[in-house]
Amino acid sequence: MSYAVNKVEVMILTKTDEILYWKLGLIDSIATMSVKDNGLFSNVTSVRKFVERIGKGFKEEFADLDVTDFIKFYCDEEIEDREPRKELERMIREHSNKPFKITDFKKVILNSNTEMEDPRIRIFSWVLYDLENGTVTSGEKEAEQGPNHYDDRDDCIPKSKDFMESLIME
Repeated sequence: MSYAVNKVEVMILTKTDEILYWKLGLIDSIATMSVKDNGLFSNVTSVRKFVERIGKGFKEEFADLDVTDFIKFYCDEEIEDREPRKELERMIREHSNKPFKITDFKKVILNSNTEMEDPRIRIFSWVLYDLENGTVTSGEKEAEQGPNHYDDRDDCIPKSKDFMESLIME
């Protein structure tokens, strides 16, 4: 039996229109959902708080636990490796001014990239936070298996990164 290939993805658009992308591959067929929360990035005053709020933007779809920061919980408890979370912090820190201001960023997309029971289909469950305009939009996008699917289970059309980029640049 093969496990599903799932991940959570974050794309951030900086004030200078630079696109930052981070992904976290999930083990054991863990499926997530992106959580729409209009106040998710309110009162964020540090890189650490920003990363914490990003973690609160995801939840495990079928979990019994009430986890408030999915990324922290996953890195600490599931894979016992804090490096992926630290990598997200470093990326944000490198692209923000000192002192940190949330206004250094225009938009944030949180995307749950999930392989369905039928591995020919992937679902992108996304939430786009427009930090400049204070709006939040969300949706789901179905992607079909790509031509290299048998060598790369994550190959799909459209590719999640391309799809996220199309949303963030609108």
